[in-house]
Amino acid sequence: MKNRLITALIFTLLLTVCATAQMKKLRWSEEMCDFEGTYNSKKYSAVEIKNVIRLKGPEFNFNSSGSTVWRFDEIAGLDLAKIEREYKEKTEALRSLKIVNDKYWESVRQQKLREIEQYYLLSKATMLSYTDPPRLNDYPFAETCKTKYAVPLIEGGDSILRIWEVVNMEIRKNNSDPNRIRNEFEQQRRSPDALKYGLVEVTAFGWWNCANALIDQGDDYTVKDKNLRRLFTRFRTVRCEEP
Repeated sequence: MKNRLITALIFTLLLTVCATAQMKKLRWSEEMCDFEGTYNSKKYSAVEIKNVIRLKGPEFNFNSSGSTVWRFDEIAGLDLAKIEREYKEKTEALRSLKIVNDKYWESVRQQKLREIEQYYLLSKATMLSYTDPPRLNDYPFAETCKTKYAVPLIEGGDSILRIWEVVNMEIRKNNSDPNRIRNEFEQQRRSPDALKYGLVEVTAFGWWNCANALIDQGDDYTVKDKNLRRLFTRFRTVRCEEP
């Protein structure tokens, strides 16, 4: 009886040791905070969790900032090859990213791939449209934006001038100095280069802003953070710097 009791105690101790051994801690930083989580290493590896944290952050966001211009003479400097490279690199990196075997995080990956594709297609169509306006129709989404902005951009002439005034009035509503915006518009409207000014402003502040707003960004940070914490048995904020 005594031997059986000792054996049972040893077995229980071994189970406890094994269970403790498979619980690991991971530390990481996001923005201005440091975090620590305890996870079951039988379920996930540190690399898989770190990649989920990368997926949650801005690393795989598509940089579309160079897709529109502020001035007509900047059109010649648009770099289509750059966005082609970025699209290829980020989609390949995302598809090969080793993440936790979890339905939610796989859905985040797939959503991010769709988002990148939409930004890429929008950027490409917009860049090409400056010299070939019908290329706006290459973008297979945002039909309402096409009707309102792409159609007059493609028609050209007075159609651009009319929609330009609409766009400029919207800009004034959201600007702290609407009189300055109106005066600049009236001056540009009288210029021999009025159509060039109109093309630039309607493309960036009409078409682009409209189509960009319709791209699905997926769950916000709070939802993703909640699902990240589910991967840990214990989770704590180590410290946060004051902004």
